[in-house]
Parts: sequence; C-alpha cells; structure tokens
Amino acid sequence: MSDIKKQILKWVTDIEKFKKKDKECREFLRIIKENGDKIGAIYPKIHNEKYETQEEMHDLMMQISVLAEEKRVAEKEYKEIMSEKFEDFKKKYENIYDLATSEEGIDQETLKHVLNTYVNYKEKKISHTQGMNTGIDYMKKKFNLPEDFLEHVQE
Repeated sequence: MSDIKKQILKWVTDIEKFKKKDKECREFLRIIKENGDKIGAIYPKIHNEKYETQEEMHDLMMQISVLAEEKRVAEKEYKEIMSEKFEDFKKKYENIYDLATSEEGIDQETLKHVLNTYVNYKEKKISHTQGMNTGIDYMKKKFNLPEDFLEHVQE
C-alpha cells in the first residue's frame, strides 16, 4: 500500500473517531441534523397548506429562519474545529477532507477502491481509461445497477 493511501486512510479514520469522541463535535452534528430534519418537515407545509391567516404562514417562515440560522452557526463552528484539528489533511486533500468531515462522513469501502485505483494508475499498472472503467464496474456492483446502466469509457 502506498504511503499516500495509508496517510489518507489514517486521516479519515482519525476524523471518524474524533467526530464520535469530541463532545462539541457531537453536539454540533446533532444540531445540524435535527435542524435540517425540522426544516425539511416544515418547508412542505409552507407550500402545501391553506392558512386561516397570514400569521400562520409567517410563524412557519420564522421557525425555518431560526432553525436555519442555528444550523448555519453550528456548521460554522463544526467546520472551524475540524479545520483546526485536521489542517494538514485539508491543505493536502481538500476534496477528501470535505467528504470525511461532512455530516454523513465518507464510505471507507469506496474510498479504498478509489485509492487502490489511483495507486495502480500512478504506478502505471492501468491507464486512465482502465481506471475509469474500474470505477464504473465498482459502482454497478456496489449499487446493484443493471449492466447497461453505465457504459465503459472507450480507449
């Protein structure tokens, strides 16, 4: 396994552990999720309900506004903590860092597949096109997609 792959996997694992262990992170992630869920439940009511008064709609809009602001503040604080703690990872591999620190996290199995393909490409074991096709095959298998759902890239 290449050093790059080892380092990225270590950072991702460290992030997952930190997200579970750190009290502040857990609280910010809870607020982000709960407020997102609440906003998702209220939003359709604004567009699909008939109101006796404009005040009812205004109250719902205010609820969304308050929840959205709380969520925004929690996201900002969470990102600051993570950015400070994992500064080197963010600088070197910002896209992977963003996925790893997201609320959902990153799928380790898919990450390992992508990193293995990348290492094989860098070591000139496969071409760019072969790497793309390996990814297509992986996604078809992982998500049980029909064979003709995605087509291979031609050399």
